[in-house]
Amino acid sequence: SSSFKEKVKTQHDRPLMNIFKQQLLADPAYRNSIISKNGKTTAIIATVKSVIPESRRQLVSEIKKVLYDHKTVTRSNSTNKRSPRYHVAGPSVVNAELDRMSKQDMTKFTPLMFAISIIVLGCLFRKVSGVLIPLLTVGVCMIWVTGCFVLFGQTMNMISNMLLPLTFIIALSTAIHLINHYYQETKLSVLKEDAIYNTIRHVGIPILMTSITTAIGFVSLTTSSIPPVFITGLFMSGCATIIFIIGMTFIPILLSFVPSQMPVDAGNVFLPKYFFAKMNDQERGFGVLLSSLSCLIANYKGIILACGLVAGLIFVWGISKLQVESDIMTSFPKNSQIAKDNAYIERHLMGLLPAEIVAEATNGISILQPHILNNLVDLQKYLYSIPEVTGSISVANYIQKAHQIVKGDNPQYYSIPGTEKEARDYVKLTSVFGDKYVNHLYAKDAKEYTDARISVRMKQVGSNRYQAVIKS
Repeated sequence: SSSFKEKVKTQHDRPLMNIFKQQLLADPAYRNSIISKNGKTTAIIATVKSVIPESRRQLVSEIKKVLYDHKTVTRSNSTNKRSPRYHVAGPSVVNAELDRMSKQDMTKFTPLMFAISIIVLGCLFRKVSGVLIPLLTVGVCMIWVTGCFVLFGQTMNMISNMLLPLTFIIALSTAIHLINHYYQETKLSVLKEDAIYNTIRHVGIPILMTSITTAIGFVSLTTSSIPPVFITGLFMSGCATIIFIIGMTFIPILLSFVPSQMPVDAGNVFLPKYFFAKMNDQERGFGVLLSSLSCLIANYKGIILACGLVAGLIFVWGISKLQVESDIMTSFPKNSQIAKDNAYIERHLMGLLPAEIVAEATNGISILQPHILNNLVDLQKYLYSIPEVTGSISVANYIQKAHQIVKGDNPQYYSIPGTEKEARDYVKLTSVFGDKYVNHLYAKDAKEYTDARISVRMKQVGSNRYQAVIKS
């Protein structure tokens, strides 16, 4: 502007960039949004189109690679070995990081689940078949469920990631029930086929009932209006059915290859001596604890029920205090890079939580009429009274700034002009001279400027506070 040229002339002894920095810091449109108060931090703001998750991850990955390469080159070319630090944040970065964490969790915890299960199954059955058959069953179930999920065109997210652990738990439970009963039957049956037949006959119905109730429980999630919850509930209900089918077919087939154990006394109609010996061992071990517990329950049932009732009433009171709140940043550890970057940007520049307000003109009235523009300005003033709001921008701000520049860059003219024609000219002037962002702050049909947008930035807050701000 002409005033900037005048300052350069009058302050010719000062470096040009120092004068430019002073101008930027004096302008509220740039201070704490494009540049920090101390002038040491600046922002590059990119508007990204809505993209599919894979493109989003690729975009963020390429940005980080460019910044890393630039930092490396700067450091190698610098004499003092200092280079700028970069902080990357925004919705695309957050979503890409959530995707990465979800994938990392699956990679990390799936082998861990198998490892722990090997130890537990080994202690429980003390047989190779008692370890291999449940794990093979679980593996087959997880492959089937994951394959179906992908073939139906679904992608993993933080909620659907629960498919694998839940599948693991249900399939392992089914396998343990079947195999445990089979081992008991082998002590009573001469033929292996009889043991398998008796196992399916005795355990099949309880497992079927368990599968049905499990499926019904997950079907209830399909009433959710949140798509990931709906999809996860739908697939988990189908998963319970798949696990039942695999468990009742795959496990008996595998058991048929396991060498049978002859009972100690095959001709005796009563329980074998070996079986009684094992029962006595159990009575001396874990059975003692169970016997003591049963006696305690039988003798003090009134006191136990009273204590349960008191505890239940306390928990009911706790439920009455329940609050539902979500904050996406709580998904990340406080010492994670994305949490640090988010905190740094909000501390030195602007809030990263967006809120968009669109003012719609009615009855064919242009939104560039002075009294409507002043309404936008008043609304923005109110927004600044909210502690969490760090900034807002609208077409009214561009018109105010253009009006000030045209009037000799006099701050007292940072205001809405008196006529609609002037406002129209200022919008065109701003766009012609290179600031195309103003075109995103209004909507225009063939004749009139119909809508105005106020783009608001807030600090990261929980959903309850965010809702209160929007309501106000």
